[in-house]
Amino acid sequence: MPYLEQAGYDYVFRKRPTKFKSDGCVIIWKKERFAQKSKDNLTDLNFSAMKNNFINKNLLEEYKRNNIIVNILLQDVSLGN
Repeated sequence: MPYLEQAGYDYVFRKRPTKFKSDGCVIIWKKERFAQKSKDNLTDLNFSAMKNNFINKNLLEEYKRNNIIVNILLQDVSLGN
């Protein structure tokens, strides 16, 4: 990650909700072009699948794969706004 910062990038990284894997989801942007305008939001899809009334609970294990969604709001700062 220090290489990204030295190259002028910023990022948000969130690890998967498992202790067995170290990968996750990353969003990377050029700092001279964008600024982060919101806190990153994390959605744990295991939790979402368990709460979703439209998913057949007999198939729940098929949906539980420790996947996540990360979203943020970026503002284009290159426009001078």
